[in-house]
Parts: sequence; structure tokens; C-alpha cells
Amino acid sequence: MLGMKTKNIILSFLWQVIKPYKWWYLLMMMAPTVDSLYLVCNNYALKLIIDAFTTKANLEYLDLLYPISLFVGSLIVMETLWRLSQFAWMNTQPLVRADIVAKSYDYVQHHSYAFFQNMQTGSIVSKIKGIVDGYNSLWQGLHHRITKPLFNSVVIIIAIGFINIYVFAFMAIWCVIFSSIMLIMSIKISKLAGITSEAQHKAIGMIADNITNIFTLFSFAKRKQEYFRLKNFLLTEPTKKDRVQIKYELKYAITGGILYIIMLVSLFIFMIYLRRNNLVTTGGFVFVMTTTYFLVESIWNLMNNVSDFLREMGNFKSSFSILQTPQEVIDKKDAKELII
Repeated sequence: MLGMKTKNIILSFLWQVIKPYKWWYLLMMMAPTVDSLYLVCNNYALKLIIDAFTTKANLEYLDLLYPISLFVGSLIVMETLWRLSQFAWMNTQPLVRADIVAKSYDYVQHHSYAFFQNMQTGSIVSKIKGIVDGYNSLWQGLHHRITKPLFNSVVIIIAIGFINIYVFAFMAIWCVIFSSIMLIMSIKISKLAGITSEAQHKAIGMIADNITNIFTLFSFAKRKQEYFRLKNFLLTEPTKKDRVQIKYELKYAITGGILYIIMLVSLFIFMIYLRRNNLVTTGGFVFVMTTTYFLVESIWNLMNNVSDFLREMGNFKSSFSILQTPQEVIDKKDAKELII
């Protein structure tokens, strides 16, 4: 996880940027939040229709007015909110990204001469780009990849509780166990990603410096020597660290897959038992199985997205370090413009 001090600095920086657009951000967050109700409303409408057909011989359309209205209404609300979210996105994100680049550049350009002597130019540029990319990953992760599956999971579990309390308890326990294990592993992936990202910034810095000084390499016939120096660095630093990260990500995926299979098979057998003993209706059986499938997909996607999110935040932290470097030469308080 990000250190508390670093986390506070990043949040403070981002809040300065997004504060003028806070109401637009609230509008954008309504879509993935309310969208979680759509799946439950859709499947619940299907449950009502199935139960109606199994309990009544002759059905009129008026008998199905409520489930049909529920289905159509939830669809209209969902589409409307997502289009409003896109409208808010259009009115904020280009401006926010431009402001992040400008603020990052302004901070960096006020560093001392010694800072630029000791820091690779390419690494500086790479980290400024990484800050913008990190913000994109942060916001898109919260908006698209975390909020929606998180609320989906919570709403579905609550909805299952209204159908059958035993299934609710089963799913709640499994979700806690699965999420805890995967979250611990995701935090480890984030740390490994930060280490890998730092090595990649150094490699980009070496490449940028060599290209900047390419005529010097021509003059002293150093191209081959610099090539082997770069290749040796790539093989000993970014490549090895990247491999360690990917190996752990494979372990993460295998663990999640095993838990996923165990849960689905156990639930399937459990639901058959409940139906045979008339502890759940046919419509309830269909509702639980269909929503549970989406629940498992939502939780699995959530954990994968959290893993990706934390990995990208590790990269973000590495890039953001350039804005944490203290400026050695700063104006005194109430400094006046120098008149020459």
C-alpha cells in the first residue's frame, strides 16, 4: 500500500486539481453506483414472471405489468445515467489532465540546477507522463472497474438474502474469505509493481539521455558500448523485477480460480438440495443461480481490478516521487520581483 505520507500528498495534489469540478465528479459516480441495481431488478423481474407462470394457468398482460415495468424502467434509468456520466466526463477530464501536466511541469521547473544535473532528463519526462497516466488509472479504476463491481456484489448479496437466508449466509461467508485472501495478495502485487516501475523509469531515462546526446556518441564511437550498457541494465533490473511480479500475479490468478470453482460447485449442489426440499421456489432457484453467477463474476472482476488498480498505483507512486523531491532554491516569504 502507499505510505500514509505519500498517500496524503497525492490526495492533496489531486484534490486541488479536481475541486473545481467536484459536482461533475459526483454526477459521474452516480452511473456505476445506481447501475448495480439494474441486474437485480432485471433478474427479479424474471423471477416474478417464472413464478407467475408456474402458479397461474391463464395469465393476462396486466398480471405481468409490475415485472415488465420493473424491467423497462431499470433499463431506461441505467442508460440515462450512463449518458449523463459521459457528458460529465467530456466536460472535466481534458481540463483535469491538462492541469495535472501544467502543475507537474511547474513544480519540476523550479528545481535547482543541481537537481537537473543529477537527474536523467528522460526519467523526469517519463515520471511527468506517469503522473498523468496514474491519474487516468486512478479515476478510471474507481469509476469503471471498482465502484460498479463493488456495488454489484453488495446489492446482489442483499437481494439473495430476501430470497433465501441460507444462501445469503453461504455467499456472505464465501465473499469475506475470497476477498480477504485476494486483497492481501493484491497489496503484494502493488509493492512489486512500484519496484518494477522505478527500474523502467531509469531505463527510459538512459534511452532519452543517449538520444539527446546522440551526436556525442557519434563523435566518440560509443554507440555499441552504450547499447550493451543499456541491454545489460534491462536484463539485470527491469526484466528480472518484471518477471518476479508476473510470477506472483500467476500465483494470484491460480488461487482465485481454485476458490471460484469450489464456490460455484458447492452452491450448485446446495441450491439443488433447497429446491428438492421446497425451501426455494423455481423462480427463486433461477434468480439465485443467475445472480450468483454475476455475483461471482463481479467479485472476481473486483479483485482483479483491485489488483490492477494497486499495481498501477504502485507505478503512480513511483512517478509521483518527482513531486515529493524538495525544491532546494525557493523564494523567501513575500519575495518581490527582481528589477534589473
